[in-house]
Amino acid sequence: MKRNQWPVCSGISIMIVRVWVVLKRREPYADLGGDYFDQRDRDRVVRRSVNRLTALEYRVILEETA
Repeated sequence: MKRNQWPVCSGISIMIVRVWVVLKRREPYADLGGDYFDQRDRDRVVRRSVNRLTALEYRVILEETA
């Protein structure tokens, strides 16, 4: 398979899975949004971001906003 065909194949695979889920559950498709996984596991995203910045030699101080 050519190098530029991989994104098309993965896009088709994702679409097939989405169609299968809609047909299996018999409910309309609902897009979860681009930040669904970030919001689902918020602590992990924060921890990973802090670790990446620390690895780049930044000091990180976190404060939650109201």
